[in-house]
Amino acid sequence: MVIQTNYPDTLPIVKRLKSCFASNVVSVIHSAQWQFIFDGNKKQFTEAWINSREGYSEKLKPVCVEKELYEISDKVISVTHYMKDFVKEFFKIPEEKIEVVPNGIDTKLLLGTNITKKEELKQSMGFNQNEKIILYVGRLDKWKGIYFLLDEFAEVCKQYENVRLVLAGEDSGPDKISQYLAHCKNNWSKVTFTGFVDFNTMQKLYQIADIGIIPSLYDHCPYVALEMISNNIPLIVSDTEGLNEILTKDQCLYINPSIDDEGFVYFTKNEIAVAIKKLLNANYADREEMIDYYPEVIKSGFSMELMGERMYSIFRSLAQKTARTPIDIKVT
Repeated sequence: MVIQTNYPDTLPIVKRLKSCFASNVVSVIHSAQWQFIFDGNKKQFTEAWINSREGYSEKLKPVCVEKELYEISDKVISVTHYMKDFVKEFFKIPEEKIEVVPNGIDTKLLLGTNITKKEELKQSMGFNQNEKIILYVGRLDKWKGIYFLLDEFAEVCKQYENVRLVLAGEDSGPDKISQYLAHCKNNWSKVTFTGFVDFNTMQKLYQIADIGIIPSLYDHCPYVALEMISNNIPLIVSDTEGLNEILTKDQCLYINPSIDDEGFVYFTKNEIAVAIKKLLNANYADREEMIDYYPEVIKSGFSMELMGERMYSIFRSLAQKTARTPIDIKVT
């Protein structure tokens, strides 16, 4: 039996199952607890981790749970090389125990659109045909860089009239849409918050987008990036560990987060605005040159087929290992 878990808080269940059945445990890393706890401040986390050798603090408890889960796992699968290196360095997980399997996407579900249809679709959704749609998709959370994006979009609006920022996603974090609306009150006519949208509506938003933006302060291998790439949307992407494993500098415009003396991640003024303006000013040939890479990016590294093959190989190897091991079930 092979048990797969995607979340550290399943540790008690995994330990129970492992004690009752001859099994192998596969843990998949989609995120890192320390980033949520320390707001992506690696300096503060590292200091806390080093100083906790004699006993873990309550603040570090979720990180310790994560570490224990990976220790008892037979395989740890990371969606990025960045997190593979992290768990090796901080959790001392042996390299041979860790596999990197990036997220994969089913490109058959995603369709591009021509310019004429794009303009018609914009109008049918209540947008002006001539508006340039800058699309953000994901949770509305401060670590996704939302406040920086709103501030920088305000700078863009001073120079461009036919732009609109569309943010598609739920306010599942501590800050709510009302707070983001208050933050951009001088540009309400140019900013649209959709809240949660269904699959079909999301596909329409991808088809009308002129620019996609992912301004995360920290991230891993988000499906949103793969969906935008599959829909041939020119991308502005945060150059953070994990995200920068998807596209090269020729395939997107990178925005570079800075780190202050205390270790907090932020964007300097105009970093995002300059990137948006650059893509708005780019001619058709330059934009096409950027997205020409996209089909091969997905095919060679981030397709559902590749992800399935890699996962199947890992599970098959573990299942064969379990089958050769005498099963001694003890129910307690």
